[in-house]
Amino acid sequence: MSKVEGLKNWDLTGVPEQQQVAEVLIIAAYPGITDELLDKKPAERLQAIAQQMQAGLNTVLQTGKLSNWQLLKNSNRRGSRFDRVRGEMKVADILAIAQLEVVAGIQVEHTNGERIKEKAPRKPKRRYYCVKTTVAIQVEGQAKGMQGVEERYILFKAYTENEAVAKAKEQLRRMKNTTSTQRANSCGGRWKASTTCMK
Repeated sequence: MSKVEGLKNWDLTGVPEQQQVAEVLIIAAYPGITDELLDKKPAERLQAIAQQMQAGLNTVLQTGKLSNWQLLKNSNRRGSRFDRVRGEMKVADILAIAQLEVVAGIQVEHTNGERIKEKAPRKPKRRYYCVKTTVAIQVEGQAKGMQGVEERYILFKAYTENEAVAKAKEQLRRMKNTTSTQRANSCGGRWKASTTCMK
């Protein structure tokens, strides 16, 4: 995973490479847990961690790549420590600083380029779906003769296949009140329907 975040949000093609400058927030890496740290009392351990993170930030500052910098302190119930530094640097130097072991990450907050506008997510388009519906009128006790069966291929405009099938089922529910259904009920029949979406 890249240690640099936010650089892709800026278009620097209109700025000469030597003049590309960014405002960055550099986050110090949390020191690895060692036996030496674990042997310390909690208060001493926190102090040692703070000193190591401060030393990491000093390593970044000693590179001379950062200007107009300001150390930032993180305070919580366990105490406070300097774990970040905000400043300005050339864009060409960002990756080199990010490769330092003492750096956990770099957030690019601003550059002298143009911010790339985020594209709005595309709205899903409705498509046409053909749904095959089969309606059967089954008359009780009738083993021979014509059974009432009706097949329909209906075109629905919907966002998804499931939505098209749901529309077909809703239409079939409305059909239950039609004359043919009432006739099936009067002669002891039952009304049965199925749907299939055709691609």
